[in-house]
Amino acid sequence: MKKPILFCLFLVAFSITQNISAQKIEVLESPEYKRERPVKVEVLPSYVPLYVISVKELPSYFISGKIPESFPKYDPSIKKGANKKIAIEWCIVPSNRALLTEDAKTRVDAKLDELKAKSNK
Repeated sequence: MKKPILFCLFLVAFSITQNISAQKIEVLESPEYKRERPVKVEVLPSYVPLYVISVKELPSYFISGKIPESFPKYDPSIKKGANKKIAIEWCIVPSNRALLTEDAKTRVDAKLDELKAKSNK
């Protein structure tokens, strides 16, 4: 009884070793060392707004109800805070300020005061 079991175990062990030795072992070559710096890749967000303020809300800031051509567009290469500052600086110019409604002037003045307070900290 022991001989057939031992014979079966021998056959199993022999077939396993044959399968292992039959497999190819591939030697991977090491990649060449390059003295180049990696390139920094920046991915822009999928959505870039047209202006800092919503396109639906922005026309209500102007007396004419239309956004002037000279109003600064959103620049995705700089941060949102910098874009806000550019828009506020545009609104401060007297010829541009004349285009704003009274409510918009109040909002711009409040934002300007907020920016000044943050810069003083």
